[in-house]
Amino acid sequence: MHILVTRPIAQALKTRERLEAFGHQVSLAPMLEILFPVESVIDLEGVQAIAVTSANAIEGMIQRPDREQLCNVPIFAVGDRTAQRAERAGWQTVHSAAGAVGDLARLLQSSLSRDGGSILYATGSDRAGDLAETLKTAGFQVMLAEVYQARTVAQLPVSVVRELCDGNLDAIFVYSARTADQLLACMKSMDLMDSLRTVRICALSPAIAEPFRAAGCRDVMVSGEPNERSLFADLQLQG
Repeated sequence: MHILVTRPIAQALKTRERLEAFGHQVSLAPMLEILFPVESVIDLEGVQAIAVTSANAIEGMIQRPDREQLCNVPIFAVGDRTAQRAERAGWQTVHSAAGAVGDLARLLQSSLSRDGGSILYATGSDRAGDLAETLKTAGFQVMLAEVYQARTVAQLPVSVVRELCDGNLDAIFVYSARTADQLLACMKSMDLMDSLRTVRICALSPAIAEPFRAAGCRDVMVSGEPNERSLFADLQLQG
């Protein structure tokens, strides 16, 4: 298969490596650029745990001046890959919800005490889901720390436009709702919607898939679980 990966470049390169190892052709069109602003240290007094819904949050924290102090706080990750990244970055106590934001909220509620201190939600400038509100409603104190920013990319690479127009793409991988919105915006602005509708869209969740269905895409697949491993298995890409 010839697959277009739309993740931010650091993650896209890893996905490309995995796909090429299984013999697939891969093109890249990152729709988001991830930035890691270095700001003042985070006040960790009274924090009992850190919650993360993206590996980008891990990258953002390890580039901060208070990295060592952050790594001493137990961290709860939305999925296994994010948890593994935290372990490699130096966290000693790592828990994985092995699922989506709702699974992470349930794991935090079952693992932590409401009077044991606040939860630091390390996140980006744009957040998917309502983790903070869910935890607050459940009686937890939540402190937000924006440790990365996601800036949209305005256009597709010329080579990708050519592959799309020539019918050389079999599938497009989309990993986030914001990526979906930006990809559709690029397609519309570049008058590529007719070509897009001929390609299979592979989304990690129903929420990510919905804008493509609404735009008239005829072949939209949703991963059985919200992770890349499940996406590969569902498409039988692993050999």
